Amino acid sequence: MTIISCVDNQLGLLFNNRRQSQDYVIFEKIFFHFKKQHQQYPDAKFYMNTYSRSLFEEYSKHINDFSNISSADVNWFKANIIVSDNFLDLATKHDFCFVETDYVFSYLKEGLVDGIILYHWNTTYPHDFVCDIPIDAISSYTQLSLDSSIDFIGNSHKKITEEIFKRDETI
Repeated sequence: MTIISCVDNQLGLLFNNRRQSQDYVIFEKIFFHFKKQHQQYPDAKFYMNTYSRSLFEEYSKHINDFSNISSADVNWFKANIIVSDNFLDLATKHDFCFVETDYVFSYLKEGLVDGIILYHWNTTYPHDFVCDIPIDAISSYTQLSLDSSIDFIGNSHKKITEEIFKRDETI
């Protein structure tokens, strides 16, 4: 599975049971990563829990802001979303999992994670729930390594960094 999360500078995810921030430009990035995966693996699904569903409903309202995504694309994407509060247990090798409120370290240690896409807000927000992915020591726990890192401008953030970690198949 590929884990997707949005984090602050201290890997914070939530504060007082609410997401720290959001930026609908991320939706476009996530959409195209999943579309590429789905073209290669047609059975791939996009998993999230009930909490995250509302975020994707909000993102899809901004469809007119994306020149490369049609309403048919959004409908296709929605048809491939599976909402379940135990989604990490349901996901298989080629599925994507959007994670905001769950711990994933045990899935990393078990070798069930083949990729990670992190979106960094490049700021620090108040938080009381953090992402438990050991980014600085990820290769110590997994066969994942940083494949790419790019910065882009969001609609509400001057700079968002996308980091993609992939399984090193040569190990």
